[in-house]
Amino acid sequence: MSLPDKFHISWKNYIPEYTITSDVSAESAYPLTNMQNQNANELTVLDMTSDTTVEWTFSSATERAANCFAFHNHNLASDATIRLRLFSGEGQTGTTVYDSTATDVPHAIPFGSSIAGIDPAGGYFEDEGNMKTHFSLWFDTVTFKSAQIDIGCPSPTNDTLSVDKLWLGWAYAPTHGPRRDFGSELIDMSEHFRKPGGGMDTVEREAYRTLLLEFPLVVNAERHTLRNILDRAKKGGDLLITPDPNDAQSLFFEGTSIYRRTSDTGFIQTAYNINSFGLALEEN
Repeated sequence: MSLPDKFHISWKNYIPEYTITSDVSAESAYPLTNMQNQNANELTVLDMTSDTTVEWTFSSATERAANCFAFHNHNLASDATIRLRLFSGEGQTGTTVYDSTATDVPHAIPFGSSIAGIDPAGGYFEDEGNMKTHFSLWFDTVTFKSAQIDIGCPSPTNDTLSVDKLWLGWAYAPTHGPRRDFGSELIDMSEHFRKPGGGMDTVEREAYRTLLLEFPLVVNAERHTLRNILDRAKKGGDLLITPDPNDAQSLFFEGTSIYRRTSDTGFIQTAYNINSFGLALEEN
């Protein structure tokens, strides 16, 4: 199935259902299972002192459908690459049904640089910034039984590879995306304290994204699907979301991430077979 080039939402992450094998061992205090849960900032950490590549594999007899992948809150440097391959058979056998090839991990473009199709004024993450780093792939739906993730780390940050959440799942896209005047905000929880002698001290806190979306053209069948998705995820469940997977500039990198819903699932019928629907989200 080919998804429309609009808002995508994934509520089903298969990763927690697998046993992941790594050719580089994770540190005992930060195991591979950390990136398989929904808790924020429980990192998987690998010692990359002697390695510049990592291979992760997982397999199941159960065939699943997938069209999205994410590598969330990571410390990969600007020369890192990620490659995802999905196979029709168990144990990385059979037909390769999807191959992303080695894909660059988005990072900052130096101010004033010019790269075709990319906004040079900062559409990417700054390495030293406070926004969670996020890498996503969105592709036509394939069915698979096993997967392999190859990570290239020519210059590992602090000789480690860390990742908060790994996602491989299935996404849904309604026919009509959200209104173009949706809200996107980066909330910085840092606190300022005024010093007695003047000036200011700042305690740095984590920053997180928010999205405020409105869908004015939701037909009844899609209303049912969206309500079912949000009901299954519940408010405490992670959602992998991109406002527009084909926006190669700042919108994709500002808005695409793993969120949790803060709004209720209310719909208003505005005409026969037409509903409006609002969605408020905060990054997890």
